[in-house]
Amino acid sequence: MDPTRDDLRNQALIEATEAIQKRMSWDDLVAMLLSRGLSIIDSIWVIRLATLVPMSEIMDLVTCHPIWADIVRANEPLHDALEKALTEEQSANGER
Repeated sequence: MDPTRDDLRNQALIEATEAIQKRMSWDDLVAMLLSRGLSIIDSIWVIRLATLVPMSEIMDLVTCHPIWADIVRANEPLHDALEKALTEEQSANGER
């Protein structure tokens, strides 16, 4: 039976915690998580649970890593459209 997403994340969390304790570099850690089949979101989740690093720093660490550059670049139009739609909805509702 193939491992589930939760199985992959939980195993990666164990490996990431061990790697951090052994002082693996952040670059190598992000690459390791990708090699284990984790997505950007799952990589952020794993690093957040394995460290005390603030979420904003983890997001930058993962999404700005060169290994993810093509995926991040390909998703920028979707991200921009979602951000624009949210801003317009908030404006229409009188929110900031």
